[in-house]
Amino acid sequence: MQLQWEKGSKNDWRVLDKIDLDEIDQAGLSHGVFVIWRHGTRQIAVILYVGRGTLRRELADCRRDPLFRGEPGLRVTWARVEPAEIDGVAAYLCEQLRPVWGELAPAVEPKVVNLPVRMTAVAA
Repeated sequence: MQLQWEKGSKNDWRVLDKIDLDEIDQAGLSHGVFVIWRHGTRQIAVILYVGRGTLRRELADCRRDPLFRGEPGLRVTWARVEPAEIDGVAAYLCEQLRPVWGELAPAVEPKVVNLPVRMTAVAA
């Protein structure tokens, strides 16, 4: 499955605490998966969290969570996924990206998708 990972207008990764959550609703993106990361050493991303569900609500929850609020400049990307496929996609992302925090991958057959490319932090 080919996902369309969200990027900003300048083709840069979005900053978690700067995204306009209303924009997600306006784009008609209700359900999907998302990845939150921070810039690591040598431009390598440290994957912090893989989430799934109602995008606006889940991203709003992450922005309020003390784990994420303490680190300005965290990057995020998301992709729309049909509700019936979310668990399989999330399982694959967790398996491949091995996030530092979060839920265990769903106990379902992983659904292979394209990963976000070059997950490095680019200045916004």
